[in-house]
Amino acid sequence: MKCKPKHKMAVVLITVAAVAAIFAAQYFGLAATRSALRVGYIGSGGRSSWSASYVLLNGVMRHSVHPDGGSLHIETRTDGGALSIQVEDRDGGIVFEQSDVGTASYDIPVPEAVTVQVEGDWHRGSFRIGAP
Repeated sequence: MKCKPKHKMAVVLITVAAVAAIFAAQYFGLAATRSALRVGYIGSGGRSSWSASYVLLNGVMRHSVHPDGGSLHIETRTDGGALSIQVEDRDGGIVFEQSDVGTASYDIPVPEAVTVQVEGDWHRGSFRIGAP
């Protein structure tokens, strides 16, 4: 059976729309990207916040956050392993970077939109990122 030109165009349009939707979701902070092993992971993420607790996190996760008020509050709890956090502005400039954060909290001034990268090295614990 031959594929008609109308069907080919529909397939192309659907593919382009799906790719555009994925990029839009990441840009507006509605989706996180990850390359990580997550065990017992319970997370929540939206436009202005991102949080998770887990038994184990090993690898990298990224999420766009649009905090209200120009300030970002970061809370971490470490029961084992190591956790690193990096916050970048839209131009890729590093606004905040901390390795092996342990159990801590930070309040940092940020621009309107940032990308937060969390990297766990066999980390056990949790994090919460959002408005203070």
